[in-house]
Parts: sequence; structure tokens; C-alpha cells
Amino acid sequence: MLKQKKIPHIFVNRVMEDPDISYVAVDVRKAACDIVEYLIKKGHTKIATLGYPDILRIDRDKLAGYDDAFEKNGLKADKKYKFILKEHDTSIDAIEAILKMEDRPTAFFGICDSYAMEFINKAREMGLRVPEDIAVVGMDDLDIAQYFKPSLTTVKTPFRELGILAVDYLLQMLTDDVASVKAIVKHTLHIRESA
Repeated sequence: MLKQKKIPHIFVNRVMEDPDISYVAVDVRKAACDIVEYLIKKGHTKIATLGYPDILRIDRDKLAGYDDAFEKNGLKADKKYKFILKEHDTSIDAIEAILKMEDRPTAFFGICDSYAMEFINKAREMGLRVPEDIAVVGMDDLDIAQYFKPSLTTVKTPFRELGILAVDYLLQMLTDDVASVKAIVKHTLHIRESA
């Protein structure tokens, strides 16, 4: 609608295929690959994850990064640890199913920090220790991640930087006759207690 009405706009942390749509984002596929590779380098190969890839492109990209990490390390991700959720499925039900698996994973990749924190809470309810019994990582580095117990190992998405760039680029689009802008901002891993 914005594009049709020729209203300048820019998406933040969403990569768009349309060459005329502007965005500033983190390469979430690469970020997911990096955090999962961190787990693999620590000796984990039974890494569970969950997401809504049929509904959300960002989940599809992050889960592709999960697969990339295994491939990059000459491994094949075991499909039984990858929970593909449908519209009416809930993350908490998937987390419970993961934790009740007979061949339980040794690590969990939360495609967002909220999934990782949900996972830690449910694991503790079931008497498991993080990271001793199961390592957990997330993505985003929400403010609470560093204060959560155990503090969450995660990918930092520089939301402040993305916002500043988005405003700068939007101003350029308004004043400099710039048609569209595409910018990828670097992510960083924040290694903490959970993995």
C-alpha cells in the first residue's frame, strides 16, 4: 500500500525481495548459522529448535541458518529436533515435547530470546539444569537476556543502530531523490552462562 501510494518507507530488520522496497536489517540467516555453529563447536550435534517457517519469513531464514551451520561443519541436522509449527501450534507445547523426547537434545537454539527463556523456564520446571544438562542460546539480545538466570548466550541485533540508519536513509529518500536503500548491519555473539 505504501509503495502503491509512493509514500517513502523503510523496513527495519526485515529483508524484502522486492528491489523497490527499502530495508535495514541484520542477516538473520548468517546470525543463526553463527550461533548454532557456536553450539556445534562446543560439541553439540543434537540441537533442537522451533519456528513458524511456513508463516514467517524471518523464521524461515533463521531455520535455514540452523541448517547452514550443520552443513558448514560437515554434519546433517536431525529432523526430529526441528519443530515446524503451524498456525495454531504454540511454542510452549513444542518446548514441552522437546524436553520429553526420549533422545533429548543436548542444546536448544531459540530463534528469538523469548523462546530461549521459555525453554529455560520449562527445563528448570522439569528439573534440568542449564547449561549442565542442556545448553540454550537465543537471538536478539533483549535487555533482559543479560539479567535472566542463567544469563542468555545470544546474538545481538543492534536495534538502536538499525533505527538510526532507518531514519537517516528515510531522510535521504525524502530529500535526495534516493529510490530505495538496502543495508545489512553486522550482528555479534554475546556469550554468557546459558551455553
